[in-house]
Amino acid sequence: MKKGIFSILAIAIGIFIIFRIKSVNTSVQYPEIKEYGMQEEVFVGNNIFMESYERMDGYAIVVKEAEIMTYEEFLEKFQYNETVQGTLFQKDEMIYPEMVCNIKIVVKNKDQEDNPDKGINFPNYVLYGEDFQLQLSEALYSVANPNMKEGQMSFRLQPETEKEFYLPFYFSPSRKTESLQIEEVGNSKLYLPISLYPEQRQIVLENLS
Repeated sequence: MKKGIFSILAIAIGIFIIFRIKSVNTSVQYPEIKEYGMQEEVFVGNNIFMESYERMDGYAIVVKEAEIMTYEEFLEKFQYNETVQGTLFQKDEMIYPEMVCNIKIVVKNKDQEDNPDKGINFPNYVLYGEDFQLQLSEALYSVANPNMKEGQMSFRLQPETEKEFYLPFYFSPSRKTESLQIEEVGNSKLYLPISLYPEQRQIVLENLS
């Protein structure tokens, strides 16, 4: 008798869980995706990445150029000498950047009045393809943007001003796990989201050199 009651109870709980999961899934609101091209002035608008307190309205992003280069080419481009200025990575590190997808952008504050609660937070930025994602290298960011004190990645601009930045995303073809080949990245359509919700506004990068 007890066994039968427990069986009925288990079935009832199972049915409840199924309906609950279905209810939750149908109520999820997915962000609207809006895509823009390179050289376009893309306003962030009243959109966020993760937190409700984020305020980026009034700011606009323009992707000027994008290129794939080796780690050595990157250091040469920004005139960084590891022998003199210090080694940035050990070759056996997981974050060793064999290749760099370097994105040149311009951040604009189009507001006319100063608001200390608004700004941009680069740690939220990732670069992704159809089935992979590239992370921003903090060490390389500091090299490419030496005027940002201590590699500062969160900031605000004065009203009606703009500033140029380089965003170095990295990958390593020889890595034993999660390796990406140069052709995979170079031949892919890449996306740089500047917000995720309620609108996922992203800039499409194509024909990387």
